[in-house]
Amino acid sequence: KAVKNGRALSLLGCTGMVVPAEGAARSKRSWTLLKMLRRRPEKSPASSRVECPTRPSSQPTASDPELTTHQCTSSDCVHHNAVVQEVLQALETLRREASSPAPLPIAPHDRRLPSGDRGVSLDFLAAIDIFYERHGGRSLTMGDVCKDTAGEHVTVCTLTLSTGLSLAESVAHVAERDGLRLARGAVSRARGFFSYSWTGTALVDMLAAIEDVVRPLEALSVGGGERHVWVDMFCASQNLLAGVYRSPSVTKESDPAGYLARKEDTDRIFDDALEAVSEVYFYCSPLVGEWEAPPHPFLSPQRAARGAPPQPWVRRGAAAITRAWCLFELSTALGKGCKLHVALSREDRKTFGDILAAGFEQIANIVAAIDARDAQISKVEDRGYILGRIESLAPGSTEAEAEGLSQVTARVSEALRGWLVASAREELARLAPAERATSKLLNSVGGVLFDQGDYHGAEPLLREALAGRRERLGDRHPDTLESISNLGGLLDEKGDLEGAEALAREAVQAKREALGDRHPETLAALNNLAGLLFCSKGDLDGAEALYREALEGQQETLGGRQRCFARRWRRGRETLGD
Repeated sequence: KAVKNGRALSLLGCTGMVVPAEGAARSKRSWTLLKMLRRRPEKSPASSRVECPTRPSSQPTASDPELTTHQCTSSDCVHHNAVVQEVLQALETLRREASSPAPLPIAPHDRRLPSGDRGVSLDFLAAIDIFYERHGGRSLTMGDVCKDTAGEHVTVCTLTLSTGLSLAESVAHVAERDGLRLARGAVSRARGFFSYSWTGTALVDMLAAIEDVVRPLEALSVGGGERHVWVDMFCASQNLLAGVYRSPSVTKESDPAGYLARKEDTDRIFDDALEAVSEVYFYCSPLVGEWEAPPHPFLSPQRAARGAPPQPWVRRGAAAITRAWCLFELSTALGKGCKLHVALSREDRKTFGDILAAGFEQIANIVAAIDARDAQISKVEDRGYILGRIESLAPGSTEAEAEGLSQVTARVSEALRGWLVASAREELARLAPAERATSKLLNSVGGVLFDQGDYHGAEPLLREALAGRRERLGDRHPDTLESISNLGGLLDEKGDLEGAEALAREAVQAKREALGDRHPETLAALNNLAGLLFCSKGDLDGAEALYREALEGQQETLGGRQRCFARRWRRGRETLGD
């Protein structure tokens, strides 16, 4: 308990109630009330109770039936909930004071909290969640959380009108002014950078995703203790970014200092934040599915010169992989050695194993299709900053934009592929041996690694898949034949021609027996074996016989339209000679 500035703060279990004291004369009555509340904590008002975010109970939360909370009296829980209550108090104070907007930010850039020191704790974000639940805005998308032109919701721009600063700075300012010591500690040096798309991301999903990725890291104490996260919505001044303080009479030419004072310091804010952190949390939901992209311009002027984005433009996978800011942030963080942690919505987390099992190849294809040249931006004026940083990746090049965008694409794609494969391996490790032996995921991961040229990583998985399918399904099952073809193709690429030929011949024989000599899959197997003999071993006579059989089968089943086998064989003989 503490008495400061006329307040008595009670750390009662997890109730975190603030009891007014109104001077020393009433302190005895306050302590009596505190004792009564401690004896009967269940009688405290529901609105004053904050659930402990760190340990499970038997009762699920309303927002997620599988994630649970509890009330406890541990010192950690008491502290966390006291922080949440103080941040809530600061937010409510900012809401009340919004009726008196500041004519300019209350602190110039050189006296503001450095960008890298504006990281917010999970307690801070828990207070945001409770605040917006009270004021009916948890389901808002992040664009509406920032600014609501209809005036129906409390927004970040509204909450920071009285300061002109970021929400993190504003809470720290109120905490310092009003003696909310714990709330002041909720804003500190950022360790992680949260990158996400405002498009389509709801506040409730974003807050849950951050907690779900950061809470386990804190519990493991990887690198030490509590993590503060840099989130642009809360750590940058949204009013300055939105031009609230801009004035037509104050221009860059007429009053350079006044002009800079009326805009966010974009030349430093993101650089400083990314320089401070050692981890990047990349929001990758939805993992699969399609959505219609907004009519925003391309980041690349060269891409824009070829035409505006198609309308409607249906894009696939996470919105973040299509946004210029997100790709730039992730690429920059990875470039300085930050560790990647992929954040997902709770809906995706619940079904992640099923998504991987059924849609691993689909996700892999989405990642493979990432292209920074197709990235979109909300504001054309952002091009200068982002492209300037991207072009610096290719100094001195006459094609700096194209080469820089190519490096961003490669860096992001490689990191997300690594995460996807590692996640699939973890999922496979959780499967029972019998289930793993015939898992589609096992074969899919091996196939993706094969396609990426990682033969060393792919071979043991493809061999395991084939062995498991032989044992569980038999040698002639379609899934077993698929594994035979996959492993045979890999051995061919590795140069193990004897091993590849043995599997290719087995595939032909099995499909003859199971499907017949003229089935399309049998003809495809003949073609594969012929190609192996022809291209890899130079056995033109053996290849010719197989190509002829495949050609005859194609002509019988498809007519005279299929001539590719014969043409390929003839070109080979002309090139290599008899």
